[in-house]
Amino acid sequence: MSDMYSKAYASIPADMQRAVDNFDRDALQIVGQFQSELEKCYVPPDIYHYTTDIGLRGILESGQLWLTDAFSLNDPSELRHGFGLATDVLDEKAKNGPDEYRLFADNFKEALNDSEGIERSAHYFVCSFSKCGDDLGQWRAYADNGCGYALGFNTEPLEKTFCAHARRKTLNGTLISDGGTFPVSYDDCRLSKIHGEIIEKVLPLTSLPHDRNLSRAALRVFWAQLLTKCAVHLLHASVYFKHKAYINEDEYRFLEMYRADVAPVVKFRARNYQRIKYLEFDWKSAGPDVLKEIIIGPAADFEKSKRFAKDCLREAGIDPANVTVTQSQIPYKPT
Repeated sequence: MSDMYSKAYASIPADMQRAVDNFDRDALQIVGQFQSELEKCYVPPDIYHYTTDIGLRGILESGQLWLTDAFSLNDPSELRHGFGLATDVLDEKAKNGPDEYRLFADNFKEALNDSEGIERSAHYFVCSFSKCGDDLGQWRAYADNGCGYALGFNTEPLEKTFCAHARRKTLNGTLISDGGTFPVSYDDCRLSKIHGEIIEKVLPLTSLPHDRNLSRAALRVFWAQLLTKCAVHLLHASVYFKHKAYINEDEYRFLEMYRADVAPVVKFRARNYQRIKYLEFDWKSAGPDVLKEIIIGPAADFEKSKRFAKDCLREAGIDPANVTVTQSQIPYKPT
C-alpha cells in the first residue's frame, strides 16, 4: 500500500469506514445465506466428469483433476451473465435515486467494461462435474463429440477430500482462500434477488461524502472501496449460478477462490492460442475406490475405447476390475 493511498485511507472519517466494513459483512452474509441453502440440497451418490481420450489418460496417470480459471471456462459468458443481471438490477434501483446512485452505476459498468475489470475482483477456479453420466449435450461439448469418456466418482469421499484441500488457507494468520462444492443453480430470478439485496446495501453509502470536505484522494479511495467490495460480492454470488440454457448439464461444481490481492501458484495449459490458468486437485488421495465407473461416449468404438481405458487404468496403478466400464445408451452418430 503506497504512502499516498495510506494517507488518503486514514483521512476517511471513521463512521464512513465503519459503514463500508458493515456493508462488506452484510453482503457476505447475504451470499452466505444462499450458500447455506445449497448445503442442504440433495447430494448425488455419484458425479461425472466428461473428457476426451487425452483427458482420460492425463487424469488417471497424474491423479490430478484441473480447476480451471473461471474466466476461461468453456462457456465464456458464464460469470459475465451474472454480472449482466447485476448491472440491470443496479440500473433499475439507481434510476430514481439521487445523482450519486446513477454515478455509482455508471462507474461500476465502466469498470466492468474494462477487458480485465471483472477478473481483477477475485480469483476463482472451477472443476465441473455433472449429476448425469449420459447426457448428449455434454458428450458433444466436452467429450470429443461423443467419442470421449465420462468418469464417475463417488461423491462423498471426493467432496470431503476436496474441501479439506481448498478451504480456508491462510497467510500470516489472514484468510486468503476458501472453497467448496455445490449444485449449480439456473434460476436468474433468484440471482437477481441476491444482487438486489447487495446493491440495496451499498447504494446509500454513496451519499455519505456529502458535506464532509473530503480530499479528492480520500474520495477516490472511498469510492474505490465501494466499487471493489460490491463487485467481489456480486461475482461471488454469480459463481453459484449459470445461464438456464445449460440446465441440461445438471452441474455439480468444485470451487476454489482467492482474494484479489493474493496471487495463487498456478499452472498453464494452451487452448485456442491462449494460456489458461489452472490449479490441480489430487483426486486419488480420496481413496482407492473413489473412481467407480468409466462411461464410453455414444459415438465411440466400444471395444477399442474399452481397451484404451483399461490400459490407462493399469498404467495408473488402478485395478481395472474395480472400475466398471460401460457405454452410453444414447443413439448418436456425429455428422
